[in-house]
Amino acid sequence: MTAALSLLAIASLLALSAVYFTCWLIRFMVGLFLDHPMVILRAEPEDAPPTEPLRAEREPDVHFLSRDGVRLRGWLIRSLQPTRKVIVFFHEYGASGSAWSRYLLSFPEAGYHVFTFDFRGCGASETTRDFRVHKWATEVEVGDADAALCYIRDRASHEGWEVHGFGASKGASAMFMAAPSHPWLRSLACEGMSSTLGTIFAYMRRWARIYIPEKLVERMPDFFLRMVAHLIVVDSQIREASTFPDLESRMAGLQDRRALFIYGERDSLISSQHRQGILSAFPGPNQVWIVPRAGHLAGSRKQATEFRRRLLQWFDASPGPVPPPPVRLTEDFTCQGTRTAFRQKPIPRTFPAVSPQPPKEESPRLPPPGYGSVEP
Repeated sequence: MTAALSLLAIASLLALSAVYFTCWLIRFMVGLFLDHPMVILRAEPEDAPPTEPLRAEREPDVHFLSRDGVRLRGWLIRSLQPTRKVIVFFHEYGASGSAWSRYLLSFPEAGYHVFTFDFRGCGASETTRDFRVHKWATEVEVGDADAALCYIRDRASHEGWEVHGFGASKGASAMFMAAPSHPWLRSLACEGMSSTLGTIFAYMRRWARIYIPEKLVERMPDFFLRMVAHLIVVDSQIREASTFPDLESRMAGLQDRRALFIYGERDSLISSQHRQGILSAFPGPNQVWIVPRAGHLAGSRKQATEFRRRLLQWFDASPGPVPPPPVRLTEDFTCQGTRTAFRQKPIPRTFPAVSPQPPKEESPRLPPPGYGSVEP
């Protein structure tokens, strides 16, 4: 009897220790996931982009609405050559739509228009006061990418363009998750794309070694870490009142698409296991280019000429259909307000989700006692 009680006490103590360790790991990783700054290590470029003046025309800014009514700013870099091809650019974390020149500077001279835009909270696009820009794509930013694709779909159907998509890191994730709703977008390319769960899984393996013996970390089963990763995402969504969608499951609807994946060989943010998980989840035909001696998002500078050649070869070999005419808008807010957006004038920046506060009524100021009476 005493031995049985001792075993039960030991088992209970181990169970409580496992629960305590799991809760500590979740709290630690939630803080790391939400607040840890992303340091992007970029090598010095060996083959810099061309420095000649850009032979293209920037059109005036346009504004279109996201799913929840937030106005986003975009603009078109029009090629001076007669062309019917356009690339939609989705920028990375910590940047704005102006980052298109970092990756696609010479594409207008090669016969491609480039359409770029600012995600909410970036550049000149609006935002809401309860939204915080994270390193990982949220559901509302997938809605921003969907709104940009709706806008370019309506304009491309009007002008007879075929559309391609290119995204960098977080912007690429939003593009791939919005693409299933746009079957006419057949050709995709990205650099440094990551997934939320894959990043958390890799972070746990890397950062837990600081506080836990390395042998214990190596013996942790993958199913336990994946379970903790899902709990971290749930906890983060509750704390931030945001949704971090799963990239791998969203890509299941891209069976008929073609994608070019570009990663740096020395990418400190995306491990080879993380990269392989993304590639295995993509169901369509794809190509992968691992840029030698390049870090995160450094391929366009490390080997700019080869970067441009591979992208051009990929897009030239991937002709897509002209998008269909605009559909009738429904109550699901998909593509809301984008049907005639390219004919509108720029709209001043406001905060639509924040209602103005009424002015406070101030009581009349009375003079101090002894300084005369107050007239009615």
